[in-house]
This record gives sequence, C-alpha cells and structure tokens, in this order.
Amino acid sequence: MSDKQTIKLREKWVIQSIDEIATISTGKKDANHATEDGKYKFYTCAFKPLMAPTFSFEDEAIILPGNGHNVGEVFYFKGMFEAYQRTYVLHKIKVDPKYLFYQLKLGWKKATAEKQYGSATNYIRIGNFTDYSLLIAPPEQQKQIVAKIEQLFSHIDAGVEALNTAKQYLKQYRQSVLKAAVTGELTKEWREAHRNKLNTENQLLELVLDERNSEYSRKLTAWEKALEEWQLSGEQGKKPTKPQKIKVLNGFSSVDLRSFGLLPKNWRWVKLGNLAVDVFDGPFGSNLKSSDYVEKGVRVIRLENIGNLEFNADKVTYVSEEKYEALKKHRVSKGDIIFSSFVVDGTRVVVLPTNIEKAINKADCFCIRTFGDSIGADYLAYFLSTTSTYKRLENQVHGATRPRINTTQLKELEVPICSAQEQLEIVRIIREKLESIDRLDNEIGVLLQKEGKNKQSILASAFSGKLITASTGTEL
Repeated sequence: MSDKQTIKLREKWVIQSIDEIATISTGKKDANHATEDGKYKFYTCAFKPLMAPTFSFEDEAIILPGNGHNVGEVFYFKGMFEAYQRTYVLHKIKVDPKYLFYQLKLGWKKATAEKQYGSATNYIRIGNFTDYSLLIAPPEQQKQIVAKIEQLFSHIDAGVEALNTAKQYLKQYRQSVLKAAVTGELTKEWREAHRNKLNTENQLLELVLDERNSEYSRKLTAWEKALEEWQLSGEQGKKPTKPQKIKVLNGFSSVDLRSFGLLPKNWRWVKLGNLAVDVFDGPFGSNLKSSDYVEKGVRVIRLENIGNLEFNADKVTYVSEEKYEALKKHRVSKGDIIFSSFVVDGTRVVVLPTNIEKAINKADCFCIRTFGDSIGADYLAYFLSTTSTYKRLENQVHGATRPRINTTQLKELEVPICSAQEQLEIVRIIREKLESIDRLDNEIGVLLQKEGKNKQSILASAFSGKLITASTGTEL
C-alpha cells in the first residue's frame, strides 16, 4: 500500500482507550474455586485455564492476567466462563472482539512490561487500561482486517504445526538412537570386527568385582589414616566413619531376564548397585536449608541444574566453605552422574561438566560415581536417559502422590554392560548422532521463532493500515 493510500485509510480511524470500547471487570473467584470435573473454563493468571463448576460471564470476551509472570498475555473466549479475582475481563465490547484481541496481541505485552507495579509480585492497575490507546477502524474495515489476519495466521500455523511435528520426530529418533546403542544394535558390525579382543561375560563380572574390592581397600586405607590423625589430634572433631563393606545385591531371576530382553553375546544384565559405582543422595531436611545459601562459595547442584543429558548452569546456588566442610561427604565433582529422583515424563540425568571441581548435591539429586574401567559414566548416563529406564522406574512409583524414587530402587535397576572398548564406541556413535539431532532441533527452533516474529509483523501491518487494501481490492 502506498503512503497516500495509508493516510487516506487512517483518516477514517479514531483513537480510543480500552474503557471507551469495552466494560472492564475482574473475576470474583479465588483459585480454590477450580474443580477437576468443572463444566466451564476458569481463567486465572496462569497461561492455561482451569475448570470451574460455575460461570460469571457469558459473552465474547478478552481475558488479561492481572498479576504474575503472565501479565501481558492476551486470551480470547466466546461463551460461558469463570474468572479469578485478579484477572481482568473485557466484555460488552463495542468493536469487533477479534479486532480488539489482535490489536492487544500486538502491543499489550510491551505496554504492561513498561508499566507494572509491585515488588514481590508484579501486577497491573486500571490505569493500564485507561491509558492504553487503540486505533479503531470503521466496522467494515475491522472485519476485513480480522479476516486477513486469520487467513495469514492459518498459513503460519500450518507451518508451525509441521515444524512441531518434525521436533517430535527428532525426539522419538533421539530415543531410538539411545535404545539401539545401549542394546548393542548400533555396534553390531564393530563387535564382529573386534570379536577376538573383547571380554567375555565372566571376565566382565570378574573385572567389576576386582574394581569394587580395590575401591573398598582404598577407602579402608584412607579411613585408617584419617582415624590415626584424629587420634593423634586428641580426638578433636568428628570421628571418621568406617566405610561400609561391599554389599552384593541378589541377582535376577530367569523371569526378570526374559522381561528385560535379549542382549548380544558377551553382554550382561547387572543391577546398578552391583556395578563399580557409589550411589548417594544429598543432605536432607535441616542439614541444608535455604538460609544456608550465600552469594559466593561452594556450588550446590540442585534439581533445576539437571536437564536431559544437559547441565543447566544458569541457576547458581552456593554455600560457604564452612558449611561445605560440614557436608563434604556429599561432595560431587566433574564426571559424576547426577540423577533426579523425580520420575515425571522421563528421567533427568547429566554428567557433571569439567568446570565443576567441587560441589555438593542437594537432596533428590542422586550422585552415581563410577570407578575403574568396567562401566563408563557417559555410557551409564545415556542408558539412564532411555525411555526403557523411565518406564521401569515409573512402574515403581505408579500411583504415588509424588513420583519419586529412592537410592535403593535405583540400585535395583537393571543395566546392560559390555566391554569398556565397546562402551567407548557406543558413546562415540551416540554423540555423533545426537550432535546431528541437536543441530536440526536448533534449526527448527530458529524457524519457529521466525514464524512468531512473522505474526507480529502481520499485526503491525494490519494496525498501521497496510494490510486490507491488497486483500479486498477496494480503494479505501
């Protein structure tokens, strides 16, 4: 559209505030009004509505969260619904409701971000509405603008749906790669080429036992030295704790083994607790409280740091050196596996990166520390991230109020082990394939962001008068 056409079109538009074109109300219900079997949508300040047994509004309306991190979001609904007491409802709208909805989608979030109140919880006031200016086109143009926006948005939505489908396929492919890797499928040819160089099942088990015995001997020697030093100091401080003897868990039954599935020759199912690993939880309850956190010191590994095979370093929490000394039996560091005790929609597991020299794990962040060569941390972490691991652990917490496992249950988990050489080859193949998957996933993410920006560009064009002439063929 030319500048002359735009000016001519906009000459017919007027500027009005929200309160001039709609009734502004707030809901009257608190959050406890929601019910699982409710018949009507219940709009709170959350992103998704709940359900309620009653309705207070029966209209074509715009719903706007009044406080919290969703301030700036804009929702449209036509019909009977309920609203939370801090949620604003624009109803009895004097313009095309969809026209108002789309114009608010263009600028409301930015406007409210620049004018919010409160410190602990952000909120907006009625002034945000009375001070917000809208460009109101004549009724017929409103319909044309809405129709054109929805036509263009439908094309974008189709593209977004295709991209999201592709992301889901990548997620499924990722899991299929992990499953094929830790069951020996991806290394079938490699195994054949190296068949005379790999450990047998019995040799694998002997190696595991030797490494467990060696680790116990190391701990025992360290304890004896610490005990001697403690005695020489006049028994000051806490007496060193003697390491526990090696505990061997019961093996699997033939029924168990059949349910796990077949493994390649010279592979073996072994309980995690019978591997060359230490498994321990973080400090519970009053041993580590929020009040113990300081601005700098020794890092605390929390649930928020555990992603899907990814360490989320953004959230940082510390305790003092003094507090660390009191909790150092929970020390974790680079190469340790951290496993979330919460089993919801999959497992969360990560190998701590090389920059984590000294930290402690919080409660519900299990540490699995490998030692020796019989089991590699990366290989074990990949196995723990598979869907089969999730399903096995999920069965143990099914029906629980909080879907959480304990270290005893984790130690009972079956793990497929193979030679150290094959584990390294499996890790190499997985990394190579996951890098390709992640690259494609990132590219899809960029395209999705672009589609979101395209919608904003369409809205900007629509409410600057540059959209409808081309769509109608009418000179305005």
